[in-house]
Amino acid sequence: SFGQEAKNTHFSTGAILGTTPRTSFESMDQLLYSYQGYTCGIFNVTILTQQRRSYYDIRVKQTAITSPNSSCIDMFLKLSMGKEITTLYNNTCQI
Repeated sequence: SFGQEAKNTHFSTGAILGTTPRTSFESMDQLLYSYQGYTCGIFNVTILTQQRRSYYDIRVKQTAITSPNSSCIDMFLKLSMGKEITTLYNNTCQI
């Protein structure tokens, strides 16, 4: 099952964002699940515009980039089912 290996790190549903003069927030990243000592994580990213759109993001530490945790990938695919997935990284980024 997906939840057995994941460290579920759900936070409260409410969030308060404050700014100081001349600063602003463009997005809010919320860690939903982490795997293997935070080497792989799934985030919900909310873009703070009038439309307030959000998407899921999978993030992997460089030490795990060649073989990310399979449960982490499976959970990301489950959460992203039916949605377009954009790949921003591949192994040529390290060359």
